Amino acid sequence: MPADAEAIYRDVQQRGRLGSVEEAVTVTRMTLQSLAEVLGQEGARALAAALPPELAAELGRAPQRPDPLIDREVFVGRLVNRMDTEYGYDQTVGGLDLVAAYMDDDAATRMQAVFGALKQHLDPGTARQVAAALPPEIRDWWEAG
Repeated sequence: MPADAEAIYRDVQQRGRLGSVEEAVTVTRMTLQSLAEVLGQEGARALAAALPPELAAELGRAPQRPDPLIDREVFVGRLVNRMDTEYGYDQTVGGLDLVAAYMDDDAATRMQAVFGALKQHLDPGTARQVAAALPPEIRDWWEAG
C-alpha cells in the first residue's frame, strides 16, 4: 500500500532540516518532476506505484523514454530555480558565481532528504531502477539519501 503523502513530507522536512512542511512539499514535488525526466514512463510508473496519488501525479508528465541528455545541472535546475536566494553574484572579473555554489549544496541536501524518504517506500528492484536512471553524481546522492 502506498505511503501517506503527509508522512513523506514530514520525513523530508526532518531529513533536510527544512523550515516548514510547505518547503518540504515544494522540494519533494520538484525532485519528483526531475525524476520523471530521467525515468521515462515505464520507470515513472514503477515509482508511482509506491507513492500516494498526490505524489504519483508529479510523475505523470514523464516522457515516453528517459531523456539521456539530463545531467546534474539540468536535474537540479528545477529545484534551484525555486529556492530563495540572499546572495549576490561575485562582480570580480573571472569570479565565481557564488549563488550557484551555495544553492547547489542546498539543493543536494534537499534532494538527498527526498531520496531518503522515497527509498523507504520502494522495493529493492524499483530503488535500483531509479538509481540506474540517474546522472552519475545524482546517483551518489540517491545512495547517500
